[in-house]
Amino acid sequence: MAPSRRSNKKTTRYVGDDEGEKDTKRRRTDDAPIKQEDSQDPTPEPVVSVSATGSVNAVAVTPSSNSSANNNNSNNNELPSTTFELAEVLCNIVSDRYSRDEKLCTLERLHKWAQTEDGEFLKLFHACSGVLSVLNFIKKTMNNGNCVGQVRMDCIEKAAQIIIHSTYSGTNKVNKKIATKIVTSLMECDGINTLINASEEYNGGEDVPQLKALRFTWGALNNITSKMDAMKDAINKYQAIALFDTGIDIISQLKSIDGGVASGTLGSVFGTLYNVVFCNYVTKKYLQDKDILSKYLEVFKKDDGTWTCRSEIVMAGAITFINCCRSKKLLDKSSDYEIILPLLVIGLKKYPTNDEIRRRSFYLIGSACSTVNDRKIIETSGVMEALVALLVSDAINEAVRDKVRALIRKIIA
Repeated sequence: MAPSRRSNKKTTRYVGDDEGEKDTKRRRTDDAPIKQEDSQDPTPEPVVSVSATGSVNAVAVTPSSNSSANNNNSNNNELPSTTFELAEVLCNIVSDRYSRDEKLCTLERLHKWAQTEDGEFLKLFHACSGVLSVLNFIKKTMNNGNCVGQVRMDCIEKAAQIIIHSTYSGTNKVNKKIATKIVTSLMECDGINTLINASEEYNGGEDVPQLKALRFTWGALNNITSKMDAMKDAINKYQAIALFDTGIDIISQLKSIDGGVASGTLGSVFGTLYNVVFCNYVTKKYLQDKDILSKYLEVFKKDDGTWTCRSEIVMAGAITFINCCRSKKLLDKSSDYEIILPLLVIGLKKYPTNDEIRRRSFYLIGSACSTVNDRKIIETSGVMEALVALLVSDAINEAVRDKVRALIRKIIA
């Protein structure tokens, strides 16, 4: 049976043929550029890294009922060295003995520890079922009718930040093994559905706390689903499609929302959708029956029907996802390629020096030449102008010019 999805909400990574998984590390810099760091492929995809606001300041959790032993560890910010020390801290976020403010302070400490990329800490975190404690906190938050508004969103945001950092493979993938184990534990305990439900706390619109919580929730989902081996073993097709559907809904809801937070969210959504497609959960029939491409591209269209460019990272993510659909043979109709041509034109004209955008666009244009029934559609789409502009640009090398010439010949053949 497919997992249920709440119906009272508004519905308003990418790799090429030669590429593999990536995950995201989020830094707390206000509206910083979004960047995804690679975790496997020698030619990484530009997915998305998200940012939040402010800097993390460690806050000790010292409720009045704490024992002296607890105070000894809680009044400093040193990484715990034993499972007993960490288990004591984790108790603070799940036990009813502690106030919500105390729980939030504990989450901040856990986040600070997780983002150190210390492999020994992550091993302790896994041994203590730390990610399950964080998931339990999210579930309790969403089931608490008294936890509302900004506080509710802060709880989701801070918990998602911990999941992001604990599932990050680390610089040079040094923590990939332990991060994958944490992801496996999370998936086995219904973590995907928990984060889907947290995502659906966003009601649409420009509520900043909701947007920030949404951003980090999808950053967590992007990192989790980038662990391809764990994902294939732990997620069934119903969960994967529920996740995919939720991502498409979020894209629709963010159509009219501008700014760095929305762009960061879109980048992580695109990365997650890519991961789902790359793992072969999406069929051609599903993509076509649900009109997924049209819904996906709506975020790049204004109300008057004209096309717009959100940001370089979002554009790269969008084109890379579509190219993944191509490489998985999910695009085979003339109409599939016709509707994506305007996006490729914008990407090539706006970001001619972006290797990722250019390379995937070339793949897609080449396939369009072999698929679109009426070649004049390609000729009048603006693709030729974009290619000619590349041809005369000083910013590209001769090898790229040769590829451009080959595409032009294919179009006019």
